[in-house]
Amino acid sequence: MTAGQAGLAGTYAAEKQYDKAIQVYNDPCGLSATARSRSTASSCNWVRRISARADPRTRGSRSKRVVDEFPDSLYAGAAKTELAQISAP
Repeated sequence: MTAGQAGLAGTYAAEKQYDKAIQVYNDPCGLSATARSRSTASSCNWVRRISARADPRTRGSRSKRVVDEFPDSLYAGAAKTELAQISAP
């Protein structure tokens, strides 16, 4: 993801145009596992965060994706914490 794409997605999210923001971030998330990079992990993390604002029911599935697909990324810890909060009684 380029800096311009990140800026555009951030603008959409700030304007609560979550569908547009997710579309911009989802683009690199469709890559194969071998083609994923640190920026793709970041993009998927942003999709997780924006999706939770747009539809809180997606929190678990988006967080699980970050944990499963990017377990060694900087974002896995936050996603694990969120999963623990969701499953707490």
